[in-house]
Amino acid sequence: MAADSSMTGERNAMRPTLILLLLVVCLTLYFIVKLQPSSVGAFGFAVVWLIVPYVAMAALLFVLRRKGIALLPWCIVVIVLVTVTGLSVFLDAIYWHPDPQSPIAIVFTPLLTVPRLLDRGATGMVGRTANVRVSKSPPVNGGVKNADHVK
Repeated sequence: MAADSSMTGERNAMRPTLILLLLVVCLTLYFIVKLQPSSVGAFGFAVVWLIVPYVAMAALLFVLRRKGIALLPWCIVVIVLVTVTGLSVFLDAIYWHPDPQSPIAIVFTPLLTVPRLLDRGATGMVGRTANVRVSKSPPVNGGVKNADHVK
């Protein structure tokens, strides 16, 4: 019974997460149009290149849910961090510090978001399992981290 309620919670949490990803994809398309690509090919390349991380995150969510790996809360936190990173690069390059080289910064956005996805995703999975472990050993040096400074 508890497994059914957790799966329902996972499904309910996945819907807003996918909506967030769809919203970010729409904002990404808006930012690409705002950059005014010089050709249809440049527009197509930018769309594919900049949307790949978000499609990968959605696919990862479906794979993890299918394998039965708990998605809450770390998956939502990771997706929010990755989307905030990508959107902040767009906002910085287009609105906050516009520059002739801003499109170059936009091209590097997936290269900035994917490592964060991998880093935060792995941290979330390790942290989730590490929180279950309980240390049975007593604290070293009475709980003081550096005994050299204690006299």
